[in-house]
Amino acid sequence: MLKKQGDANAVDVSKLVRNKIQSIERQNLSSGVKFIIADDSTDNTIAAVKSVFLI
Repeated sequence: MLKKQGDANAVDVSKLVRNKIQSIERQNLSSGVKFIIADDSTDNTIAAVKSVFLI
C-alpha cells in the first residue's frame, strides 16, 4: 500500500507511481515481473474531472 504525503497531489502521485511500475516491469521482462494495481482512489477523481470538461 502506498500513501501520499498530505500536501501532495493525488493524481500526480498516481501517475508517477504507474510510470515507475511500468518501468520496473520493462526492466524485468525476462523475469516476468508484473504488478497489479488493486485499487487507485484517483480513478474517481479523474473520471469526475473528465466528465466536467466533456459537458
